[in-house]
Amino acid sequence: MNNTNRPVQPDIPTRAEAIVLLRYRDSVLLLREKGSDEWTFISRTPGRGDSLKACCQRGLKEMTGLEIRDRALLPYNVYYDTVKKIAAPVRRAASSVRFVYQAWQLKMPDITPGPGTEEYRFVPISDLGTYKVAAPQMPIVKDLIAYNGEAVRRFGPEAPEEQ
Repeated sequence: MNNTNRPVQPDIPTRAEAIVLLRYRDSVLLLREKGSDEWTFISRTPGRGDSLKACCQRGLKEMTGLEIRDRALLPYNVYYDTVKKIAAPVRRAASSVRFVYQAWQLKMPDITPGPGTEEYRFVPISDLGTYKVAAPQMPIVKDLIAYNGEAVRRFGPEAPEEQ
């Protein structure tokens, strides 16, 4: 049977990522890995059986040495990407979903960079546009700037009910 005439199935997320916006005052933490010229937020891919919050906690511990309780991670937004490559024979467009949480620090945290981190900085939200942030995370930067750091929409159990 020739699969080239089959319709493309709707996008189903094939990859999930949990991202943490570590906040201090009006700033957010950016990291730059060794050998890269791009800045990123803390992010990890959940392992089998990992909750999104557990994944965020693991990422924070590995990349900054910080330990944060799961209730300190507040939902920020959800982002979807569609990769236009279509894999035969299924003919499904691959896509990913990014769940973004934020965690506030009341005092400047004592950060111990992970082994792959070359540099880190707390960057004022108003200055985020001047940094070369990895392309997949640019929608987050645009929302942070546009909404002055306020959550765009909520997800999870803390989400207000939509009317």
